[in-house]
Amino acid sequence: MGSRLLVSMPSAHPGSPLLERDVELGAFAAAMAGARDGTGRMVVLEGPPGAGKTALLDAFAAAALDPGGMIVRRARGSELARDRAFGGARELLSGMAGDSGGLAGPSLPAAPVLAAGDASVAPPPAFAVLAGLAAVVEDRAQSTPVVLLLDDVQWMDAPTLRFLDFLRGRLGRLSVVAVLAVRAAAVRQGEPPLSEILADPEVELWSLAPLGLSAIAALLEERIGRAPEPGLVASCAEATGGNPFAVRELIAALSLGEASSDAGRLSPRVPATIARSIRGRLARLDPDAIRIAGVLAVLGDGAPLHRVAALAEIDAERVRAAADVLAAAELIAPERPLAFVHPLVRSAIEEDLSSGERARLHARAGARLAEEGADPEAVGAHLLRTDAVGDPVTVTHLRSAGAIAVRRGAPDVAVVYLERALREPPAAGERASLTHELGRAELLARSPACVGRLKDALSLVADPVGRGRVGVDLIDAMMFAGAFRDALGLAETLRAALDGSDGAREVGAALDRQIALGLLERADAATSPEVRRLEALATAGEGGGPARVLFALVLALRGERCDEVPGIVAAGLDDGRMLAEHTADSMAAVHGVDALVFVDALAEASALTEAMSEDAARHGLVLGAVAADAHAGLVGLRRGDLARARDVLFRALERARSHELPFVMPFVCAYLGEVLGRRGELEEAVEVLGFVPEMALAMNSAAATTFLWARAHVALLRGDLAGAEADLRACGEYAERIGALNPVVEPWRSQLALVLAAAGDRPGSSAEPAELVAAELAIALRSGLARGVGVALRAQGVLAGGAEGVDLLAESVTVLRGSPAVLELAESLRAHGAALRRLGRVLEAREVLREALDLAMRCGAGALVAQVRSELHVAGARPRGPWTHGVEALTPSELRVARLAALGLTNPEIASELVVSVKTVKHHLGAVFRKLDVASRRDLAGVVDPADTHLDNSHEPLLSMRVHRGVEQSGSSSGS
Repeated sequence: MGSRLLVSMPSAHPGSPLLERDVELGAFAAAMAGARDGTGRMVVLEGPPGAGKTALLDAFAAAALDPGGMIVRRARGSELARDRAFGGARELLSGMAGDSGGLAGPSLPAAPVLAAGDASVAPPPAFAVLAGLAAVVEDRAQSTPVVLLLDDVQWMDAPTLRFLDFLRGRLGRLSVVAVLAVRAAAVRQGEPPLSEILADPEVELWSLAPLGLSAIAALLEERIGRAPEPGLVASCAEATGGNPFAVRELIAALSLGEASSDAGRLSPRVPATIARSIRGRLARLDPDAIRIAGVLAVLGDGAPLHRVAALAEIDAERVRAAADVLAAAELIAPERPLAFVHPLVRSAIEEDLSSGERARLHARAGARLAEEGADPEAVGAHLLRTDAVGDPVTVTHLRSAGAIAVRRGAPDVAVVYLERALREPPAAGERASLTHELGRAELLARSPACVGRLKDALSLVADPVGRGRVGVDLIDAMMFAGAFRDALGLAETLRAALDGSDGAREVGAALDRQIALGLLERADAATSPEVRRLEALATAGEGGGPARVLFALVLALRGERCDEVPGIVAAGLDDGRMLAEHTADSMAAVHGVDALVFVDALAEASALTEAMSEDAARHGLVLGAVAADAHAGLVGLRRGDLARARDVLFRALERARSHELPFVMPFVCAYLGEVLGRRGELEEAVEVLGFVPEMALAMNSAAATTFLWARAHVALLRGDLAGAEADLRACGEYAERIGALNPVVEPWRSQLALVLAAAGDRPGSSAEPAELVAAELAIALRSGLARGVGVALRAQGVLAGGAEGVDLLAESVTVLRGSPAVLELAESLRAHGAALRRLGRVLEAREVLREALDLAMRCGAGALVAQVRSELHVAGARPRGPWTHGVEALTPSELRVARLAALGLTNPEIASELVVSVKTVKHHLGAVFRKLDVASRRDLAGVVDPADTHLDNSHEPLLSMRVHRGVEQSGSSSGS
């Protein structure tokens, strides 16, 4: 794919069934060839109404089926179906994965769209549904290339357009061609989500040119049976602008005598518009045909005869006769089911109906579909176009349509149905529940209106349990908007009002969980009374496993009872039962990993991330997969396995950006930014950190703490002391807000102390650095965590200098040897060796620095490697240079490719696993063969251990994974 292709030079082949479209057919043939080689593309085919887009899609379908043998799937938008959740996607993909039993793993979230699904299951997030639908296409395309042809995309429903936009970013590595036929006006207007597709320079734009004189002459000759006069051809071209449909309409309106008469008389006889021509032809028909045409215009193409007969209030035999008349007039197709020859015909006929007649027919159509047990959204699509008359049945059907739209992962569509139901209006007794449903749909759609709507719903409910149920959604909405204090106050008020009535226990547990989450964002969250309250919730089990895990997280943040935290988390996980119930998508799972990481229980944290990853894969959970990868990267960072951390974090970043998960971006970018900084890939680190807008930091204190620490770390590596100081001070403010006193979370005090000392006239010129380090060391000693103590001792030793500093640094090394903090140990060894050198103890310094270099290289910490090398040179040593041959010479990406190739994966399979192109895989394999001195992939198994995930000596940074462009918006989340 590449620059846009403007198809504007037709070649005349009057004898061909499809006139003057050889250029487009040739371009489509090239697209199919690319798909067969594993490189797909998306094409937008644009032109005015009647330009021949549908006929060209027909030709594309024929070309793909014969002799290509490709899978061809088609869908068409319509004005009636644009309000149905994933209506276009259902038409396009229905049957592609078989029944619901054919959906598993990544494609499972597509079940609510493509299969009936379980109405009792919570609705999936919209991004999960998009990923599931894309997985259906990807799975099918692995065996046979797929061609997706979509007509009248300007009328496609918004969820389907979001799916197409989602799929667009994956086509470069799939055997898929997607062609989207769109009216030119929609291309110019550029409304989202279509505008987002059009904005991608990788999407090719094919603009259909008008027919030339040769083609018009061929059409006239077919009509009159002989070659037309040149003047007649020119008049037709002038009157129609070469629009294929207009040319055919004009020819259909001509009699043989007029067609053969003087060309100069034709112009006054040409209809002013295509619509006038259609209406004129219709007016000449019998009343039954006129009535059937109006009914069909309301029902839409494909309506069965019995339904048309019921709405027209005539028998089926008369419908068949009227259909034949309409077909003879070239208004509908002669085949069944009934369908207009072109959307322009349907539009012209529908516009000729009075508004009252249209509304009446839509009301009757909705009622008829409901009687037949049709999909609730098919019923709702008609009822949206009726007059509001206070009909309770209409309200019921619209609520059903809204419910199924939510279940299909399209809450924005549900909002349309429920707003219309509210305008009907509902009976007084229904208003509260309907307003609650609408507010919840707006919350799921992340509409700013949700807070006000849910407040309205709350004001309409009197009983405590009902108020609590509405309040749970309102509190979520308030937290999403960043109003944590107000949300917490409301939760406490509603919780206090609950009595012992039915449902109070369930609602109380939900409110307890929200209160616990709110405490993390409150300025006084670190106070002992609140911690005792959390412990009471966890002990009582009112909040279930999540309450226990959240309590463990609070203890870990505070650095209290750290030795108990792993046990509390294990009790909350309940041998996997909590994860099975709440899934990897839940904040409880994230809180569990964070709690374990913050007390350095990295083996347990790693096991939990693996369980999350398996759960996400089993259920096709995108958010769960991102959370698992992000935290696997965090564990790798804390262990000093920077190669593994880098790989999984890039995968998390790719998914978070492509699935539009802005609320996880600060965490993913923070972990990845720090990893890249420590590896010495500073430009890449700055780029990744730049994906998070400043506004995201104000929304979530946990995210701000994590992100500001990483940005300060990278700023310090770049020598930006002022930027590092500003971010560290802000990091400290946010950390204190959530009660994150434990320096293992982020040792901002000791880092800030070193920055202040480096920026001063001389070390120790201010009392603040020493005070900061002393405070951090005291907290670290109380927590009993070796990492925190060792880091604080290192800072204290650097500040002290001299012999005292050497002793403190030696103590830091000793403490860290008993922890999993390998990278921090390497940092302390470097500082200790440098201090020994400055005291003239050069031989001791060399020995310590050589150990630091070995650890730093094993961790892949390029920045630290460079610092240690510099110290060794000053100490008179000659450290070894970087490897150029052997496994140690492989970059992280080359090593990953080599391991997968050694397992027997093909190049396309490796590309899919690593989210890169097949070309990139080939490039990496070439480098692997050269560095390992092997001739083929069969030899790799004897050189590279596929199971060894800790090999990394590639301290020469290369950014091999592509990060998609775009600016993320931030949402709200209360965990990292």
